[in-house]
Amino acid sequence: MIENRPALDVMLERDHSRSLHYLDPPYLHATRAMGQDKSTYRHELTTSEHEHLLQECRQLEGFVVLSGYPSDLYRDVLTDWTMITRDFAASGQKGTVIRTECIWLSPRVVEQQRQRDMFATA
Repeated sequence: MIENRPALDVMLERDHSRSLHYLDPPYLHATRAMGQDKSTYRHELTTSEHEHLLQECRQLEGFVVLSGYPSDLYRDVLTDWTMITRDFAASGQKGTVIRTECIWLSPRVVEQQRQRDMFATA
């Protein structure tokens, strides 16, 4: 189902213990490459909107996976979440640069994985 309305409205309405919420919001302005156009996305989020999104994600009952670039804001708000990082080559107007992409996993995601691993067969 595709819904054309604010993502948080949909997430809060459809949240339950078996929900999986995958979020890939616009990057924080502070994490973008130097010189990159600040209006890269059709729909931007301010820093305070990012913070509001993170606070709402912390309250969700379902599983939450969030991607983006490393930032102090995400690190400070998602203190009990697991952060996984990967470096990758990103090509742009000024050539190829190495960027670090992050995925944050809510505590429920990590706990579910631990339970699954506990019963895995060799």
